[in-house]
Amino acid sequence: MRDLYGHLPIQNFVNTQINPTESTISQHAALTALRGPQDVVATMVDAYRERRDAAIGQLSAAGIPSVRPGGSFFLMADIGHSGLDSWSFSRELLKQTGVAVVPGAAFGPAGDRFVRISLAAAMDVVVEGTRRIGAFAATPRAA
Repeated sequence: MRDLYGHLPIQNFVNTQINPTESTISQHAALTALRGPQDVVATMVDAYRERRDAAIGQLSAAGIPSVRPGGSFFLMADIGHSGLDSWSFSRELLKQTGVAVVPGAAFGPAGDRFVRISLAAAMDVVVEGTRRIGAFAATPRAA
């Protein structure tokens, strides 16, 4: 059986043993970033906090509970009340509104009532995306 790229399982195993870490140039780039000026870190933390708060506000206004992230730029929104599993919700949301989210079930069975929303976009995109999620979730579904 071959994977998506046509590799045999043994090829995948061998590749993970040959390339177990990041490339040397990536490691040097990371070291340079860590040793360089850090003022941009506080700026980005503030930007993500503002996006998180705006997204949570939009979702709350639409009656969608969410899990407040403590240190990432992803937000988990509870779409259990929509009547759809997370895969169906994500697929239909994309098809009908153009908004892409990650089904919570991709992270295990307990995540099936959630979708993961990225906050790594401009503020206006996050606000509009979460507004569309709220409108979509409020749409009545045929039983």
